[in-house]
Amino acid sequence: MKCVNCGAAVHPAADFCRICGADAPPRATSSRIALPPGAARVSQQFAAAIDRVRDRASSMSRPSPRLALSGGPGALAVPRISRRSTVLAAGAVAGLIVMLLLVRTALASAENGGALDAARNALSGQNARIATLEAKVAADAQAHQQQQGALQAQLQTAQQQGATLKGERDSSKQQVTALDAKIKDLEETLKTQQTLTTKQQADLKTLSTCLNGTSVALAFGKTNRWSSADVALNSVKDACKAAEPLLR
Repeated sequence: MKCVNCGAAVHPAADFCRICGADAPPRATSSRIALPPGAARVSQQFAAAIDRVRDRASSMSRPSPRLALSGGPGALAVPRISRRSTVLAAGAVAGLIVMLLLVRTALASAENGGALDAARNALSGQNARIATLEAKVAADAQAHQQQQGALQAQLQTAQQQGATLKGERDSSKQQVTALDAKIKDLEETLKTQQTLTTKQQADLKTLSTCLNGTSVALAFGKTNRWSSADVALNSVKDACKAAEPLLR
């Protein structure tokens, strides 16, 4: 069926054209039962046979024009068709009509039965297709559940690893904090040791100065140069005074 406006194809069940929006052409309605081509051919043959019987019965019920109907001496007697023959011919015609109706009914029933079988086959195919789709959906759902379970297990493993790493990080932070405190203590100790070493070096230098001056003074005293010895002692007097606590 085509659109009367744009000529596009229109589905028989559609109410308007999907291309231009025009109303669909009116659908022809018929109450007659569609017969297959073979059934139509048989019906035509029976109809022709009934027409021939009717013509034959009609020709038998009226006189022949070729024969004279006069009652003269040389006229031929025209036999008349009896009522019995007419009734038999009418009965034959009625029997053929009944037979035709029976054949048409049987063909229509066969056609309807074939359509019913086709509908049943189509429904069975649809049911099989639906069952296949349902099986596929179920398989996909099962695979999705399995995949979701695997992902859930991986997530739990990752969470456990994260918790373990967090604990190790906290422990490492504590260790780093302890090491920082220890390093700080060591730095303070080292600083104290450095200060003490510096003081000890200064004290040793002072003591060395005092001892060197005293040695020089003793050397001058051995040679009876007491004035030089006094100068030497006076030069290291402060150093020796500062070294006195070290010698106690």
